[in-house]
Amino acid sequence: MLRSGEASITPFLFNGMYGVMTDSNGLYYMRARYYHPEIRRFVNQDILLGDIFDGQTLNRYAFVTGKPVSFVDPFGLNSENADSWLNTAVNITITTLEIFDTASDIAYGCSVFVSGGAALIAAPGELAKKAAIKALIEVLKESIKKKAKVALDTNALVAALEYGDLAKVDAALKGRIPLVSRQAVREFLEKGDIEGLRKFLSERGGKVASSATKDDLKDLQELVAALPAKPCPRQLKKGDANVLGSALKEGVPLITNDKKFCNLVNDLGFKGEKF
Repeated sequence: MLRSGEASITPFLFNGMYGVMTDSNGLYYMRARYYHPEIRRFVNQDILLGDIFDGQTLNRYAFVTGKPVSFVDPFGLNSENADSWLNTAVNITITTLEIFDTASDIAYGCSVFVSGGAALIAAPGELAKKAAIKALIEVLKESIKKKAKVALDTNALVAALEYGDLAKVDAALKGRIPLVSRQAVREFLEKGDIEGLRKFLSERGGKVASSATKDDLKDLQELVAALPAKPCPRQLKKGDANVLGSALKEGVPLITNDKKFCNLVNDLGFKGEKF
């Protein structure tokens, strides 16, 4: 693998994107680590860890886990398919759609969406960069719309299911999946209908959200105490703390009809939305 014959004058052999390059000190630079040909050992630890349940990952020279038709490996580190490109983009915290470094990156990304040997999107030379960006943004918009979530305060549930403001709450959701804290569920069920709540969540793909820990709530109260007084010291009630703590645990904005609570959430640097 290391030597291609005495007649060869190129220092490169195939390995990922760049190959193996000879080094003046006698070591071979494998792009991930150095190999010492005399002792027949790598001189530093491999940066990539394999998985004992996937034998292909234990072979450092396997190309795209043995599936070169459906996968690509542009940097010689790991295989990628269309789903991995999309999931990586969608899982980034997105505040705007300005998530691309250059148009060339998008065009290249589109060019490697391959399935069964047929390109799903044309290569950069065949597809204008602007068109490539527009196409990928539309895909991202749909995926983000399907995956985006938002927490609901108790008053939002009451408004939707008891006061006839369901359309108003749905408008505030903007197609996002509703998450409801255990605190909000308990407060709503003091007078509300459990079947109505179940139907509301089921129809929108919603669920009961994770609860914040005691340490999370303690940290939250400390943040509130550190806020400037307006004019009195700011306070966060225990119930509101549980609702907000749950939203922060899930990493989502919070919809509430409580103006004072919403302002406090935003003053803390989090995302509160009025409806």
